[in-house]
Amino acid sequence: DDAVARAGDVVDVDDAFVRLPPLATALDRAESREVRVAIEGELTPVGTVDLACVEAEADPPRRFRLAFQLRAGSTTSRPPPSPSRPPRRIDGAIDLIERAFGKPRADASGREARDLVRELERGLGERAQWTVETSRALFDALAPAARGRRRSADHERVFWLLAGWCARPGFGNALDPERVAKLGPLFDERLAFPAEARGWQSFFIAWRRVAAGLDEAAQTQVRDFVDPVLAPATSGLKRPKKPILALDDALDLASSLERLAPRRRSELGGWVLERTWTERDPRLWAAIGRLGARVPSYASVHNVVTPGVAERWVDHLLREKWDAVPTAAAAAVALVRKTGDRARDVNDRVAKEVEKRLVAASAKPEQVRAVREVVAVDETDRTAFFGDALPIGLRLVE
Repeated sequence: DDAVARAGDVVDVDDAFVRLPPLATALDRAESREVRVAIEGELTPVGTVDLACVEAEADPPRRFRLAFQLRAGSTTSRPPPSPSRPPRRIDGAIDLIERAFGKPRADASGREARDLVRELERGLGERAQWTVETSRALFDALAPAARGRRRSADHERVFWLLAGWCARPGFGNALDPERVAKLGPLFDERLAFPAEARGWQSFFIAWRRVAAGLDEAAQTQVRDFVDPVLAPATSGLKRPKKPILALDDALDLASSLERLAPRRRSELGGWVLERTWTERDPRLWAAIGRLGARVPSYASVHNVVTPGVAERWVDHLLREKWDAVPTAAAAAVALVRKTGDRARDVNDRVAKEVEKRLVAASAKPEQVRAVREVVAVDETDRTAFFGDALPIGLRLVE
């Protein structure tokens, strides 16, 4: 473009601009703490722009250079080491994965897959302490060996357990779109050992963990598969000939798909609501809370169900005995939370009824405040949507 913009000018983004790849860098820091930085750019003598993260609360401030990740097609399974990922430890962990899922070895004991998670934790520490770099490096070693998951029921279960855990929440790293895309074709293959309940459980949990990285088409594919077993018999949907197990985990997955049209999400909520008439399973109301949330966790607000739908669900929730439903308060807050957007907020009468109920149930002050006034969703609540702690090094922001 021939247009010239000066520093500080506000310009309209149109077709003349090209979206650049994500910025990626490994910071040369030994300490493990959050550092607030500002992005600075400098025009170099050769006409390029040098970008850097400059520490905002230090004197003198440290400067960390940023590099563009231009290799969009990169499939490197062993990324370059960083201070948070000691090379020897990660290489040993990758060897364990290759031993379990690679070509069968003459010296194999037969327990490599079954013992894999335990052996990885022995070398890298507990799973919850794995950094995002460690998690993604393990995924990059596991994904090329996906065919090995069909070797036994243990292989299949452990593959999905690790794949979902290491790629969660499906975004946050520059190459995560490629990683989730590698998993995509595997969904249609289902399970090689469909009679194993634990295999189905790992399968559904893995897809829930990466659901935020799936586009609308992929999320629709998931719903098309699980809807026949989640819908009531009166829905007219044809159930599969082969049984699908771990339906509670299938529901957790389906209710976590936020990129679907509001109509499709409302439909699932109606099916779940019908079950609450005879069941007191707290997971049902947790699912309704996700489906009717006023503030989505990762999708556009255009996918939020209408206030009228949320109000009908709240009406049923207010008839429940909340002391018998541990998820009731959290579901109510999700359904009624103030946003300041008239297109999403429920009416004041419903909000006040929920506020009274929360107070009577001795709910947390922040929950009461969330239905009374517009407050940001805190990081703990946003993370709770995904069902697991995020890998160390990732944070959710508004």
